[in-house]
Amino acid sequence: MIDIKAKIHDNFSIEFKVGFVVRRKTRINDFIINTWFYIPNSLDINSLTYTKKQFYIDVKSNVRLITPRYLLREIANGENSPLQYLENAFRNMASAPTRTNIRDYEYQIKMFLAILRSSIRDEILHVFNTPVKDDIVFLIESYIKNIHEIKEKYRDLRKIINAPTVSDKVFNIFLFGDEFMSYVFNQHTYRLVNQLETFSDIAYVEMIAKLKKIIKAEVNYRREKGFPVVDNEEDQKRNQKIIYRLGVLKKYIESDLYLKSEQKEMVFN
Repeated sequence: MIDIKAKIHDNFSIEFKVGFVVRRKTRINDFIINTWFYIPNSLDINSLTYTKKQFYIDVKSNVRLITPRYLLREIANGENSPLQYLENAFRNMASAPTRTNIRDYEYQIKMFLAILRSSIRDEILHVFNTPVKDDIVFLIESYIKNIHEIKEKYRDLRKIINAPTVSDKVFNIFLFGDEFMSYVFNQHTYRLVNQLETFSDIAYVEMIAKLKKIIKAEVNYRREKGFPVVDNEEDQKRNQKIIYRLGVLKKYIESDLYLKSEQKEMVFN
């Protein structure tokens, strides 16, 4: 099954997200996509102004694995939580910091954070789409409880790798994950607060206050740890650096989900 979603990525590019669900019992899964672009003549884009060679230089093709799906409560307290794989990788690496163990330690951090980001996004969307007010309050309470459990468990893992066998470079991978996790918590919690503030219901006032407390605590935590924070909204240069850094962290965390693909020119007779 093929699922295609198109969106404007930025002022200079269009993104087509193509999902391909493989058949598990089929040894080789393949598919072909033929694409046509219809461009108005008024834009003056043709074979003279934009050559075929330049078009294929500009086209970027990425093959990405679907992030494993977990409920937020499964990450916080599930029997097969990614946090358990993470703890095992931390202990193995601290005891024997071989290339293989370091690589697995880094991989598990990236995978845990990719799963967490996806799970939080799905949880927030579910809250938005829940029509029953009492259920919304329950879901937000659960959200607050679960992210508190998750961040405490992740940050407690620092004690495992605070060892003479672990170099600063390797330890910094944990810190990159901690910084990214904090940004993810605040980004989606802000979305939740903004949505709740559109409802004129007294039942959500307490929830909004609790969510804002989480946001403030994470900002203070990042400041305490030396992670960059927005102190002055008018300091555009600094804020742009923070946004750029967040983008780099996101690409770094998701890098293990992308597969290397070979490109070759098709010749038709």
